[in-house]
Amino acid sequence: MASSDSGKKVADHMRRFLRGIPDPEPSRDEFAELWQFFENQCAICGRALKRTYREGRHGFAEPGARRAIGNRLLLCAVCSLKREKGEWWRNLLRRSVRDPTKYERRAAKIEAWQHRHPLPDPPESPQIASCLARAEAAIKDFTAACQDLRAACHAHGHQASTTPTGSAHVGGSR
Repeated sequence: MASSDSGKKVADHMRRFLRGIPDPEPSRDEFAELWQFFENQCAICGRALKRTYREGRHGFAEPGARRAIGNRLLLCAVCSLKREKGEWWRNLLRRSVRDPTKYERRAAKIEAWQHRHPLPDPPESPQIASCLARAEAAIKDFTAACQDLRAACHAHGHQASTTPTGSAHVGGSR
């Protein structure tokens, strides 16, 4: 992994964490309801799923929308990987299901799920926007400090670690 990649990954984790404060992940009970509603089957292809992470994914129905349970679909790994970045569920369903009857049945099921769990309005306020802007500035400062630290290490002949974990070290032996 290139050194700039690890700083970017940490910054991306920080941004996801921050977005989760005003827009939290659904609860375990909500995810359990998702599995029950879709009868342990992929919402797109209908494949039977076991409740393990590797078989069932909690994909987003609409890209860029809220994390709320109404914007989540139960997807198999194949449909999750087949989905193009930023693709809406209806486009994925159209590409994946050729039979018009199955398409309509699955689309109706997804729409029923979304109707049952309407998306909440985003929590918008000047105070929240100000806090997020301050946090984004701190993330940019963090990224710049990481780059400066790597450059300083390089200038002094030390090999800078590229790992974004607590096990990172600079030069020398462990």
